Amino acid sequence: MKKIKDRLIKSGAAVFALDSTTGKFCISLDSSVLTEDFKTRTMFKDALIELMYDNGLSPDILVGMDNAGIVFTSLMASSVGVPMAYVRSAAKDHGKKNRIEGLIQDGDRAVVFTDAIYTDKDVDGILKALESTGCTVDGILTIFSCVDNDMVIPLVTYDSLLRRAVKKKYVSQLFVDFMEDCEPAKDLDSIMAENAAEILLDIKAVALSPDKPFTFASGIISPIYCDNRLLISHYDQWMVIINYMMNIINDKIGPENFDIVCGTTTAGIPHGALLADILKKPFIWVKESVSQPIPEGSRVLIIEDLISTGKSSGAAVDAVRDAGGIVSDVISIFTYGMKKSDDIFAKKECMTYSVSNFDALISVASAKKYIKKKDIEKICEWIENPEKWGKKYGFEK
Repeated sequence: MKKIKDRLIKSGAAVFALDSTTGKFCISLDSSVLTEDFKTRTMFKDALIELMYDNGLSPDILVGMDNAGIVFTSLMASSVGVPMAYVRSAAKDHGKKNRIEGLIQDGDRAVVFTDAIYTDKDVDGILKALESTGCTVDGILTIFSCVDNDMVIPLVTYDSLLRRAVKKKYVSQLFVDFMEDCEPAKDLDSIMAENAAEILLDIKAVALSPDKPFTFASGIISPIYCDNRLLISHYDQWMVIINYMMNIINDKIGPENFDIVCGTTTAGIPHGALLADILKKPFIWVKESVSQPIPEGSRVLIIEDLISTGKSSGAAVDAVRDAGGIVSDVISIFTYGMKKSDDIFAKKECMTYSVSNFDALISVASAKKYIKKKDIEKICEWIENPEKWGKKYGFEK
């Protein structure tokens, strides 16, 4: 089954993300990816037939559930020489108003195929849908299952797919551990922001020094310095952040809503290149200008490592637009959340999303004792008025 698992992972059919309700790590299946090309369809069809026979099943009829179920059930039925039927997700609102299409005879021994089983309620729903036909369901074949149920016969289980993904370094074990340990009461954005802040602090990508502050290129004196470039030298932690960025793309932007990924030079390039590879999208980078011509009207997602004043990130947006690209969204690893930055992006009518932020950083730094309590207020004052903070505390030359 290693080849099956690898195909699920590499094709993008297996989606590793965060549950938007609980904030927990989860795996879901986009089985439409598996129906696109002949070799993949055949690979999974043959594996499902072998699984059926290995479990001693010899059905009178195969029953497919929903669209992907219909595809693979059709292929299996043709190969093994038995009739099929299928069950719609809901009854039609016209014609005969059927939910079950095809003919299932009273007393038939049926094997059901559905692409994925996530809960025992899915099993109950299938059995209830077929209850009126008088058939006996001998088993439910599925590509992927999260449950331990005697009726379910999966090609791949949640645990086995996760182990394979971690072994192949598609998913970081650190990412999984973070999400398993998170507090369900918190919203997903807060969970990501605090976990990412802890990572940045742990790898010393963020330095907090209210008594010996730093000077930004903009001239602003700051008690915080964030060097996200260190992240790429810590593989597991980097993969956690990449997974979080993918979660933002999937939940807030939508991969279908942009055509090209663009990394800002140089710090945004590693993250942008990796995201483009995962998404199977073209990749460019931008400084004063873009690295490659952009087809007119292409929608471009910009990947930035850090947003401070918003000046450099805003310039990247302008450069891509000047080259003919359409930019609606920028994703960064960290933002200070400065008003100046908010104003710049508001004027450009461009949304920004960050994995972590100043508030999460201070919360984690305080809880983990990276800073003393007496320094928290001093640091928080900086974000309220970064231009004048240095003068107030006597650091301006």
